Amino acid sequence: MLTPSVADKRHIQKAIQEVKDGIVPNWAAAAKKHCISYNILHARAKGRPTNETTGRRNKKLAKDKEATLKLYCERYILASKPLEQKHIQAAANSILHAARKKLVSKP
Repeated sequence: MLTPSVADKRHIQKAIQEVKDGIVPNWAAAAKKHCISYNILHARAKGRPTNETTGRRNKKLAKDKEATLKLYCERYILASKPLEQKHIQAAANSILHAARKKLVSKP
């Protein structure tokens, strides 16, 4: 699932506030008015956090960690060795382990 943009977050907050204030009669009407998924709107209203904040395992590396991984891949290629997915996954896990973060499940 894509990370919601700032505008999407504002629409969700505005829709929740409109339902609480009684401007819109229910969650379905608010979702339709603001072009938001009903399930996402209802989940946020109940307090369920977004996937980006829950620390799921399949996420992007930070820019500095990604640069380190790219450097590792470049050095591996310069050594004329075939770079496989297991090598990328192992390198990413090594970087995340050093930073005391959760490991990746996919390269």
